[in-house]
Amino acid sequence: MVRKTKEEARLTHEELLDAAEICFHEHGLARTTLAMIGARAGYTRGAVYWHFRNKGELLEAVINRVKLPFMQELERLVDGARTNPIRDLRRVTQQSLADLQSSPRLRHILGIIMLRCDSGDDTRQVLDMRREGFSQVILRITNALRRAGELGQLRAGVDIDAAAAIVHMIMLGSIHGYLLAHDSIDLQRTGISALDIVLRAFVIDGVLD
Repeated sequence: MVRKTKEEARLTHEELLDAAEICFHEHGLARTTLAMIGARAGYTRGAVYWHFRNKGELLEAVINRVKLPFMQELERLVDGARTNPIRDLRRVTQQSLADLQSSPRLRHILGIIMLRCDSGDDTRQVLDMRREGFSQVILRITNALRRAGELGQLRAGVDIDAAAAIVHMIMLGSIHGYLLAHDSIDLQRTGISALDIVLRAFVIDGVLD
């Protein structure tokens, strides 16, 4: 193989990631081969192996190209200086849904993770990342609800753990439905409307106004 310059290698690397993103999104992980990815990018399978050891490593690189500030923003919801963590949770969620609706790449990546990532040796690490991500989101929602309770903003008798799980399911359901039919769903409007219905069942009047 002819030795490539660093710039040529970088461009090849990016072209392979672009091709892999499209193939994973269109065909799913199980049906996508490294030869298919190479052909899509205009390279041989050997060129793919020169950059990536296996399909799992390539998938992880595709996913890591997308920055997800949602988790960092959720972490800030329990900052002691915040006086309305539930309204802030709504704001963070609304911005994240807007980002998803406006970014084809983000839609592709979440579609791969949530819809096209079958079980198997190639995806075990990514599936573990997905499970860990879900756990971390629920934890942060729980902390925001607990902080709201400390501020006297929750209705009497709210089960915080159950409420956090319900909020998370609403978020996931909205995103899942959008990924399946993004051309016919206004994610920001329907997602936030669904979230508002649930949040208003847990917080006292005026918290979300």
